[in-house]
Amino acid sequence: MSYRRPRLPEVALPAMNRVHEEELALLDRLAQAFEEGEEAAIDALLEEFATHLEAHFAGEEGRMERAAFPPYPVHRAEHERIREELAQVRARWRETRDAAMLARWFFEDYTRWLESHVATMDHVTAAYLAMQGID
Repeated sequence: MSYRRPRLPEVALPAMNRVHEEELALLDRLAQAFEEGEEAAIDALLEEFATHLEAHFAGEEGRMERAAFPPYPVHRAEHERIREELAQVRARWRETRDAAMLARWFFEDYTRWLESHVATMDHVTAAYLAMQGID
């Protein structure tokens, strides 16, 4: 498994940057657990990641709703797609214990999505929220 820590640009809201950094730290810990082959640690971190991701998305969605952010439905749809993907890979992991599949999703699919999402949707969203005085 090859892991390259995603490079996320900062956005206009410090709260969003903090959440993104927390998520990167979780990915770092997951990469270490995969390197060590520690299935119990992977299990625990997978659940921690799922909980964090839900809080991450819910926080952004709440801010967008409060600000009546016009492209909210598009941004939320991307979150929903990732929620569903994570649910599917978690279920598959529980059934198969296929570490290569799980690592591929986190360190290729998800990290590529996260870099793109932060640079585009989150960048625009944070700028709009900052102009509305929402953090």
